[in-house]
Amino acid sequence: MIDIPLTSVPTTRTFPAATGQEFRLSFGRSGNEGNLDLLNAAPGAITINFFDTGPLTSVRLADFQLFADARVDRVEEKAGYETVLDYHAIANVGTTQSAVNAPTAEAKSVLDLSDRMRPDGSLDWVPPKGSNWRILQFGWSLTGKTNHPGVTTRK
Repeated sequence: MIDIPLTSVPTTRTFPAATGQEFRLSFGRSGNEGNLDLLNAAPGAITINFFDTGPLTSVRLADFQLFADARVDRVEEKAGYETVLDYHAIANVGTTQSAVNAPTAEAKSVLDLSDRMRPDGSLDWVPPKGSNWRILQFGWSLTGKTNHPGVTTRK
């Protein structure tokens, strides 16, 4: 069993390997009513909790997938799509032995297909017949905003 906290982004969680024909996903109260202490202002200041929407009464589950291969636990948080107070604390959280022992590609078998990307972002490449490839696309953005010139200064 694993607890999956509700976050504002899709969440990947890992757990020890299990076999079966049916799996159960159940929802229950976590007992965690949140911690907004970080939003408190200076002592004596009047604060308004813009995030207080009342108790959670329903959950909309858009997607649920189980994978047989190893995944990075909390990858969305580690990639910066969700705010975490201590990223060092989640560095190896949920890392299972199967993830540690997962097969990896040898460096000589990795192909850089960057030059095969079309301007629209699609890939112009056909894998060789009889081969099994996994295509990974990596990108990075601190805030998600497209780079742009800084504000010009007035003289």
